[in-house]
Amino acid sequence: MAEIDRDLHLEEARHLLQKVQAVLIDEQVRHCLAEQVPCPACGRLRVHKDTKTIVTRTLFGTLHLRSPRWHRRPCHDAHVQPVGRGATRTHHT
Repeated sequence: MAEIDRDLHLEEARHLLQKVQAVLIDEQVRHCLAEQVPCPACGRLRVHKDTKTIVTRTLFGTLHLRSPRWHRRPCHDAHVQPVGRGATRTHHT
């Protein structure tokens, strides 16, 4: 009986940690995205291009992160997709 209770507690703990991780990651992504919307060259807001989903597997489960992309501004030559491998920038030539 004690082993069943322990297994149940471990499963509850994993579930709670998964929820906490999801909330923390969502908040971190939201904060990061808010910082990435203004153009780093001129400070004006960039126009939203599209959004993709990035799947990240962690110790506590799988996260599905929304990864928006913005059109580049004429003053800045990089296309920006901030979620993924940190704040990645793909330069067009």
